[in-house]
Amino acid sequence: YGSRCLEAENVAQECLLGVAMRSADRLKLAQKATTLSKQARVSEHEYYAGVEQMNRAQTVFDAQMSQVLCVLQDMDEKRAKCLKDGLMKLAVYETSWLRNLQYDLEATVKASESADPYKDLQDFIQQHRSKVRRRDATTMFAPPPFFNF
Repeated sequence: YGSRCLEAENVAQECLLGVAMRSADRLKLAQKATTLSKQARVSEHEYYAGVEQMNRAQTVFDAQMSQVLCVLQDMDEKRAKCLKDGLMKLAVYETSWLRNLQYDLEATVKASESADPYKDLQDFIQQHRSKVRRRDATTMFAPPPFFNF
């Protein structure tokens, strides 16, 4: 738009300054100036239409962008809530696991404190003692012959 206006202005100035020119040349120059002026005017209308179209697009963009940003904010808030819930569940799980571990450890300590190795060994011997009488300590063993096997 600007270059067309500048070109039309220059040709019009040449036409005004060309008083000493022949009238046929001046007429051609005037026709060229008129044509360029019309082209500049058409370019001006196209420019204004483009500006108007850009303004409408900017209005639509502004309206849509606010909606998009609201949706993105909502999604981010939901993501943060999910992360918070997950971390809380993890904390509860870890605390429960630690409590169970502490309970098991305390039970192990109590069991080890109440253990009596000597009594346990004697109980084991009593439970697994053979009912068969022991042979006399003076009795010697003799290997049996092979045909008794």
